[in-house]
Amino acid sequence: MVLNTVDKVISLIRKSNHILVITGAGISVSCGIPDFRSKDIGIYNNLKCEDYNIPSAELLFDLEFFKIDPKPFYKFSSTLIPADNVKPSISHNFIYMLEQKKKLLRNYTQNIDGLERRVGISKLIECHGSMSKFQCIKCLKKTLLKDCIDQINKNDVCYCIKCGNLLKPMITFFG
Repeated sequence: MVLNTVDKVISLIRKSNHILVITGAGISVSCGIPDFRSKDIGIYNNLKCEDYNIPSAELLFDLEFFKIDPKPFYKFSSTLIPADNVKPSISHNFIYMLEQKKKLLRNYTQNIDGLERRVGISKLIECHGSMSKFQCIKCLKKTLLKDCIDQINKNDVCYCIKCGNLLKPMITFFG
């Protein structure tokens, strides 16, 4: 079916009861959250690596580098957590409305910013994880963001309260 008018899209949404939504950085950029790869605002293209003492921005999300030196990531990590005043976009709200009207089958997102949860979407799969939880790299104990936020806001590395080893946010890293 070719959908070439807004009326046809509206008609299809009205008739559908199992809508699958796949989202990425584009729905959060309008909220002031940069994506990773775009030329003008992307984290990888605009990070001042010298401020983090790393040769490339990608190292912030390299698992082996993180295990050796987590300080650059934790210095940067507060920027991955939207401030309380950041409001979900119209796209986030539209997906939430689909769920409220019992039309949303699932929202698969690549975003790690948590704005889908903030708006109230519960039929959600965070494919790349989220910054809402951390896990010990040794004993695997999970810790909530609220229990790490003070250290993160001070750019401090977070450690497990059970065994003292490094906590990694439950987001996708390379490697």
